[in-house]
Amino acid sequence: MPRNWPKNESYDSVFKLVLVGDAGIGKSSLVHRFTENTHSQGHVPTIGVDFKIRTVTVDGRSVKLHLWDTTGNERFRSITTAYYRAAHGIAICFDTTDAKTFERIGGWFEAVEQFASSGVRPFLIGTKSDLTEQRQVPAEAAARLAASRGLSYVETSSLRDENVQAAFESITRETARRQAKMASQRRDDLRAGGRALRSAVGEWRPPADGCCSCLPFLRSMLTSQAPPLRWSPVSVRERPGLASVEVA
Repeated sequence: MPRNWPKNESYDSVFKLVLVGDAGIGKSSLVHRFTENTHSQGHVPTIGVDFKIRTVTVDGRSVKLHLWDTTGNERFRSITTAYYRAAHGIAICFDTTDAKTFERIGGWFEAVEQFASSGVRPFLIGTKSDLTEQRQVPAEAAARLAASRGLSYVETSSLRDENVQAAFESITRETARRQAKMASQRRDDLRAGGRALRSAVGEWRPPADGCCSCLPFLRSMLTSQAPPLRWSPVSVRERPGLASVEVA
């Protein structure tokens, strides 16, 4: 029975997560299990990109996830790679019962490195872990590959609903940490740039053959510790000596 997710809920962050991997490996089943708690035995191939939404709570924060389930079909590759650019997190999936899908993971890593934004690192997911008798990819081999790239790895079963919630919560948690780290780095860069600008302006002296009336004022603004003046929409007629013309 589908879960009844709350409507009009509030959230602290919004993350765009993209799932990539070969066709037919169970990406859509993974997303449907996570968002609707349903599983279909029949395989309906994704045409282009499918979209789902789910809100999760991770580390005390509510995060709204925009899940983009991309097709692994080669002829749609030029369309699906466009979704990498604005992604906050990317999950590379493979089928644990199909060794070829695991062997082609390198190509998906290259696509992510080429098209994703800087600072976005993928998350490795193995699907169909319940089919133990059909397994072709040892869990140890997948874990070693993930460790060699400094990535997290988890195996899931959409059929039995095993590790599906945990996988998306892990992706969300790592994405949140990475986004916070990048935001902190951007703030540090801005502060460093501001200090460099204030230093340059403070050391500026007018050239011998001319003068700029703006630089002393700019230098005073940047080096002064006083709070900036606030603009107020005051009527001109309130100022002595000015014509009674309304400007605000």
